[in-house]
Amino acid sequence: MSLVAEIEVSGPPIELTAVSTEYPAVDIEIERFRWDDGTIHWFLWASGERLDRVTQAFEALPSALDVGLVSGGTNRRLYRVTMAGKVDDVPADVLLDGALVSGQVRPNCLRLVGHVSGRNVLTGLWKFLRSNEISVEVLRLSHGTAKEDTGRLTEPQFEALVTAYEMGYFDESERVTQDEVATELGISRSSFSERLRRAQHHLVEAQLGVT
Repeated sequence: MSLVAEIEVSGPPIELTAVSTEYPAVDIEIERFRWDDGTIHWFLWASGERLDRVTQAFEALPSALDVGLVSGGTNRRLYRVTMAGKVDDVPADVLLDGALVSGQVRPNCLRLVGHVSGRNVLTGLWKFLRSNEISVEVLRLSHGTAKEDTGRLTEPQFEALVTAYEMGYFDESERVTQDEVATELGISRSSFSERLRRAQHHLVEAQLGVT
């Protein structure tokens, strides 16, 4: 069951945010990226003024290997920024079973929206990022056109919520029990129930704007 996830990632390995911090009036969108044997190629649209200085800011990034202009003019340009990878190799299933829908470079994070083939890929990506000192905040999780805001969840809460969602626990017609979801997760029913309760508590707080 495919999912659409909107996440924010931040941390020392995410160097692109420095450019957005230096030039906050410039919009930087992620067109796509390609991982190539320890090197990552970012294709980035930059829109705004003073883009020559933005080019220099890309070139000044510590891990930048090459910065090229693919297309564009004075106020909108498509860059190819090649950087040395600062993390372990990206898991193969993320590259094969995930696709970037949209992305933005912000002063404090990258905001990404992507399709993944299922919860295993999503939880695998979560673990991969966090193991490389990259913080992950899941903003929204959806299947089809229905959207479920995940708020600020711990990894176990997030996994419990995704698993329950994918198995049809929230669909009354499926009649999936807590025992079945707990078995899939390899935990007790009481542990699953508590994780789900806490996750739902965060969801309510997020909807009500409670901090």
